[in-house]
Amino acid sequence: MTLAVEKKRNHKKLGFDHIEAAEMIVKLDQLLINLDSFNKKLQQFHWTVIGPDFFELHDAFESLYKKTDEHIDEVAERIRVFGHYPTSDFSNPNRTSSILIPEKGLSSEFMMREVVQDIETLLGFLIEVANAASNNGDVGTVTLMGNYLLFYEKMHWQYRSWLRK
Repeated sequence: MTLAVEKKRNHKKLGFDHIEAAEMIVKLDQLLINLDSFNKKLQQFHWTVIGPDFFELHDAFESLYKKTDEHIDEVAERIRVFGHYPTSDFSNPNRTSSILIPEKGLSSEFMMREVVQDIETLLGFLIEVANAASNNGDVGTVTLMGNYLLFYEKMHWQYRSWLRK
């Protein structure tokens, strides 16, 4: 009983009631799972890309997975702001992620198409989290999601442009 009161007091300091905080934690946790899957996919592509675009894509995938790794850390820390630990279990192969890691041996064009599609998926999650945060008056999360939206929109444009060469 004391723990629940203490949690509520922590949320109250931030201006969020228990239900608002729980909603944000669930949304952020789902985003975290998808960012992690995207990161793992990018690392796999980085390690397995072949062909005339090798150097270009090898570097592009590495740059993007390193940035995504920063986002993973920031989202996990945002969950901690609400007084909770991320519930995402990265070791669980059955976790619910909208981003699937494909088989190895894909063409560079297929890899790029996958990345563009995955960025579109992430953008949808970012908008969903930003909307929930806005509805709950969570300016910190809205700001974080806005920064990520700008970054991934730019990546989407650049990667999609690569596909049109």
